[in-house]
Amino acid sequence: MALFLNIDEIIKESGSLDESLIEGLRYLSQLGNKDFDNLRAGETNKVFIDDDRVFAINQVYVTSDAENRNFEAHVRNIDIHFVFEGKENIRIAEMKNSRVVQEYSYENDFGLYSVKESGEFLIEGRSCIVIYPGEVHLPGIACRKGMEVKKTVIKVRSGSSDKE
Repeated sequence: MALFLNIDEIIKESGSLDESLIEGLRYLSQLGNKDFDNLRAGETNKVFIDDDRVFAINQVYVTSDAENRNFEAHVRNIDIHFVFEGKENIRIAEMKNSRVVQEYSYENDFGLYSVKESGEFLIEGRSCIVIYPGEVHLPGIACRKGMEVKKTVIKVRSGSSDKE
């Protein structure tokens, strides 16, 4: 089940979390304007934190309506979505309640799904949401039309994600 948390609070209470998740959270706690200075809307920058086991995708984009968009899901990675500047809504549902739109690709750890019912969360101001494998999500939903967001998604390789 997804976790919705304030970054400062979760770092204080991180004793029960996996070390890889803690590494990602530490990276987020040190983010600054410098990490987004060279990015324009629509651009991303990938930062390796622990080889390919933990990495960050810093991005700048303009939020959009949820209409005519599909949910995404990952099997190999846990996502930590953190909004550095701006705000967005993100929808989350269980994969078992979804319909496949684009088959899952192991190589890209990505599949697309349609969902009829989901929960919606607002992410802003040092808050983050942790999304686990098996949860479909739709990020980047506008709270206010055309809002630019500076955001980082941490990808943490799930311990139970090895290809069988």
